[in-house]
Amino acid sequence: MDKFLEFVVNKLLKEKPLSEIHQYSLIVPSQRAKWHLKKLLLQNKKKVYILPELQTIQNYFNSKSPLFPISNLEANFILFKEALKLDRQLSYNDFQIQSNVLLKSFNDVERNLIDHKKLFQELNNISELENWSLNENNLSKNQEKFIFQFKQTGELFVEFRKKLISEKKGTSGLINRTIAENLKKYLLNEKNIIFLGLNALSKSEELIINYLKEKNGEILVDVDNFYVKNQNHEAGYFYRKNQNTSYNPPFDKISKYPKNIGIYAANSSNQQIEIAKEIISQNSKEYAVLLMDESIGPIVYQKLLTTKKSINLASGLKYKNFENQKLITFLLESEPIISTKKINYQWVENLMSFSAIKSLVDRKKINKLFIQGNTKRYEIDIEKLQKIHPLMEKIFQCLTNIFMSLENKKSASRINDFLKIIESLYTENLKEKLSIQISREEAGKIENLLHQYNLSLDVKDFIKIFIKEINSKSVVVSGENDANIQIIGLLESRLIDYENIIFLSCNEEFLPSNPSSEDLFPEDLKKHFGIPSGYERQAISAYYFYRCFHFAKNIDLIYVKEESKGLNFNEPSRYIRQVEKEMRELKNIRINNFKVKIENSSYTHQVINNELIRELIIKWIAKGVSPSALMKYHNCPLDFYMKYISKIEEKKEPERYLNSLDWGIAVHKTLENLFYQNRKITAIEIQKIQNELESTMLKTFNEFFLDKRYSIGKNILIYHHFKKCIENLLKIELNRIKLFGDYQILETEKTVSNASSISINGDKRPIKLVGQIDRIDLTNDGIRLVDYKTGLISKSEITLNGFNQLHKKEKAFQLFFYGLLWNEKNLNMKDISCQIISLKNTISPHLDLNFNKNNKIKNHSIIDFKKWLFLNIESIYNAPSFSHISESLFCQLC
Repeated sequence: MDKFLEFVVNKLLKEKPLSEIHQYSLIVPSQRAKWHLKKLLLQNKKKVYILPELQTIQNYFNSKSPLFPISNLEANFILFKEALKLDRQLSYNDFQIQSNVLLKSFNDVERNLIDHKKLFQELNNISELENWSLNENNLSKNQEKFIFQFKQTGELFVEFRKKLISEKKGTSGLINRTIAENLKKYLLNEKNIIFLGLNALSKSEELIINYLKEKNGEILVDVDNFYVKNQNHEAGYFYRKNQNTSYNPPFDKISKYPKNIGIYAANSSNQQIEIAKEIISQNSKEYAVLLMDESIGPIVYQKLLTTKKSINLASGLKYKNFENQKLITFLLESEPIISTKKINYQWVENLMSFSAIKSLVDRKKINKLFIQGNTKRYEIDIEKLQKIHPLMEKIFQCLTNIFMSLENKKSASRINDFLKIIESLYTENLKEKLSIQISREEAGKIENLLHQYNLSLDVKDFIKIFIKEINSKSVVVSGENDANIQIIGLLESRLIDYENIIFLSCNEEFLPSNPSSEDLFPEDLKKHFGIPSGYERQAISAYYFYRCFHFAKNIDLIYVKEESKGLNFNEPSRYIRQVEKEMRELKNIRINNFKVKIENSSYTHQVINNELIRELIIKWIAKGVSPSALMKYHNCPLDFYMKYISKIEEKKEPERYLNSLDWGIAVHKTLENLFYQNRKITAIEIQKIQNELESTMLKTFNEFFLDKRYSIGKNILIYHHFKKCIENLLKIELNRIKLFGDYQILETEKTVSNASSISINGDKRPIKLVGQIDRIDLTNDGIRLVDYKTGLISKSEITLNGFNQLHKKEKAFQLFFYGLLWNEKNLNMKDISCQIISLKNTISPHLDLNFNKNNKIKNHSIIDFKKWLFLNIESIYNAPSFSHISESLFCQLC
């Protein structure tokens, strides 16, 4: 079985005199196909001949047209220039939203030789009928603008066309139409032209090719009877539509030669790449990896490098995947930061994610700008960040020059200055430097085009164009067209045959490729005038897909069924179902559906205990055991290990909206400032506190949150909520004083510690218990230890009748721990009260620890608690491992 290009070469050498081969021109769809065809022609060493001319179809048309092909960007600028003549109020920002749709639609009109006058008249009639009658008197401005735009579209098409022709420039559609409407003028001397592998021809291409066929030309198509004879099969649609006697007959490769087809349902996008890697690694065959979703190309390339085979990423690596381009885009999209001169913590976090910035500045210095002890800022002045490093100052100065400049014509030069600074961050990386140099060239090209067409754009529009242009550029990745593994898109596979193919992302979202839903012309209008419809565009995808089956012996189709990817991604492509149904009936084809094991997400990471870790645990016990550490161990041993044994610091991140910890600290401090040390709390004193509340709370919050973010957005609602909670507490305090009498505050925020010894596996070891008690009161009934809670606590949470309940009642555990600390520190043998004040419990905020139905904790109960506590600490030392507990939802480190 020959590959299609082998068939072409054999046919050419067999039917044409060798001395005349060089007089022929072979026209192919792509540069890649051209390379493969040339390779085959050069491989034939038995016959001597001069090579024929090889060209891609669009390059061939361009060479025969009097019009010079222009880029999409230049076409956009010309179209905008002409649009301004029709509407002087039109901004580029509004225009660019619809410019690509207009250019695409105009191109379709040209390449299909449509009578634009009739087409746009029909379009105008439809817009009037389907939307609003022009006879209505009460049209809104948007309705008037909508109708006005449709009425002007035809006029814009004419003016755009005139402008292009007058400057001898053309889009691909106009170039093709110019030739098709002047065949003798531009193709009179053309002969011996052979078109290869073309399938979906526009009307202009049909006219050109039919004309050239009469001048000893040919068209050789690569189609198969499997789908051509099936009148309902979309892959054969264009062959059946364009078929004439000069076409070569279809092949019978799909139904004649052995094929193995494997169908895989991957559980994730990453897993499908792993499947492809496994298939390739298991044998020494050459493979083509066809990407239905070309965005995963770089990831596939990196993963397949581990196979140690030569690889070619045909599409190259997009510049947008380079770190410098991501940094450039990030900074150029930061205009609000520059205009307000305020930088928030999240923005700085994103900036610090770039390795070039991370290596430039000290992270600790950055953090100090936002966090100092318990004081946090979410926003800081831009000047503070500039002072961190001279280059930071230069970057922000350049950005200021770019965004604040009123001289729009200097945008390119200012962006160029900015790019020079970014380039200085990547002096050691040649690839990064190269992409920055390309970016500078692009800025210059944009500026030259704007100058050429006398257009003035504001800075934001210039930046949008610049980012769009650089993100569309690619750099060649090391690799050759004959590498063992070819990573290509479906379009790049045209005309080229592979023995072993892996299709990735065979989901309905990507296969068939979905053309943009935005279109100037309704489907009915397109059908009437002969403009390719949605069905015809999908028929092209079907042909490209099924053509790959002609020569291939081993075909693997992989789709993703990952639930988190949305409805389209979940759905396998209809072509997979077609293959299963249609090809399973063929005796030469074997289809296997493979089940892929679900990645084990329930695997629990753990740290195995050892002698080194046990030594660290002994040090932790001696340095200070707190109730919060012990509760963390119970909730998640792995999180405990990371924080208290490995000493991994928790990341402190200021947030725009205060989290529960922020509120807790500030409210605690407010209560401390109201109920301060040595203050005697009487009914009169509570009335004073009520008067002090507003100013004290405001002052305290201003000290903690220097940027005053507690007073904006939903923060201010929560602030007033807590203020109401404290007001409610003070009212209840008045009633309690009447019932239980006055009390004296002995101390606040008191850190209490006590050193003793503990028996661990029979050995005495030093131990230190430490805790911070929010408030210590002297009441008529003795000592009372108070702990403030900003959340809602119920009585049941601090009521228990056995120590084993403490693992599930951490608030009660905390109070018992404080009771033990207080008694041992002060050699107290008396019973004490331990109380929680729950601000959100507006009915009964004062909740006493109740053990065995007693609101006062007996001294013997505290002694028993100590024994229970020490046994639990010993069990940490003897734990076989530290694992994450799946029920723990709020681990900070693991």
